Amino acid sequence: MIGIAVESPRIPALLPLGISFYVFELISYAVDLYNKKMVAERNPLKLSIFVLFFPHLIAGPICRANQFMPQIGTLQKLSSDLIVTGAYLFVTGFALKCGIADGIAPYVNTTFANPGNYGGLDNLLAVVGFGVQIFCDFWGYSLMALGAAKLFGYDLPSNFNSPYTARSIQQFWRRWHITLSNWLRDYLYIPLGGSRDLSNFKITRNLMITMLLGGLWHGASYNFVIWGGIHGLALSVNRYYHLVRLPSGVKAVFSWAPISWILTMAVVFFSWIFFRAPTLSEALMVVSNIFSFGTGYMQTRLDGVFFELLVMFVILYFIANKTTNYQPIIHFSTRNQLLLFSIMFVFSLIYYVDGAQFIYFQF
Repeated sequence: MIGIAVESPRIPALLPLGISFYVFELISYAVDLYNKKMVAERNPLKLSIFVLFFPHLIAGPICRANQFMPQIGTLQKLSSDLIVTGAYLFVTGFALKCGIADGIAPYVNTTFANPGNYGGLDNLLAVVGFGVQIFCDFWGYSLMALGAAKLFGYDLPSNFNSPYTARSIQQFWRRWHITLSNWLRDYLYIPLGGSRDLSNFKITRNLMITMLLGGLWHGASYNFVIWGGIHGLALSVNRYYHLVRLPSGVKAVFSWAPISWILTMAVVFFSWIFFRAPTLSEALMVVSNIFSFGTGYMQTRLDGVFFELLVMFVILYFIANKTTNYQPIIHFSTRNQLLLFSIMFVFSLIYYVDGAQFIYFQF
């Protein structure tokens, strides 16, 4: 009225870190109580420890009450095996996160920030790089969480099991972010009807709803919805492939290990474009650049360190997977334990990058 412009203050939404992870845990706890799969915990301190146990608080793995609560009432005794296992898991996770993920991140960020300034090969390499980055970032956090918990005498569920060797999209989701996959299956897919005694249309509907909601969990963005939709569609196609009668020759080709692996990884890494790109238009630009085979397509502006880190990733991938999922460190001889510790520790010192926060902190 008197000519003075007053701008309303904007108060940003303040949300606790990792809120979705412990909301998932509380939902599973409430649903399991309702379905009488467990007895309610009357001790508020024990319930608080379950929800707020710090190693997995920020980015998982997502624990179930019936997995974790029985451990709270048990006297935890520190032993040399716990120390060795916990320390190795933590150091391995640190190497994956601060060595591989944070080392590759600058190259991925630069390319995705201006995809039009890079050729087709560099856009493709950026997508591959992001697939490696998010895997090492999240797997690294999960291993550090398992290691820290182990040092306190607690066991947390494993969250990754060699997902990039999967030969079907269904197998991939059984190996990638395992605790989220199981949560979506048990508390979304099955309550929707799952796949038991339903028509093919309803089963496909349930798969699509589950994966679309899984995409929305990552953020209210078209890109995340598309990412979830790609995986939902791929899971549906994978299911129909096993139901439809195809000529034996066709089955043999698509069941051949190299072909099935390439097709699976093509879907997984194509979907990463929409997961990583800031906007839908930039995601489509990356896709366009990758499939525009023009002059200069094979030229790359990426530094040699990027390719070096990809090679180091393959080496660490097999070492870390074998020693964390299949043959625990304590089953090795003392000499080999020292060797494995040294590999992870020295790699961390040489390739350490003071990078950004964990990717899944934003979820």
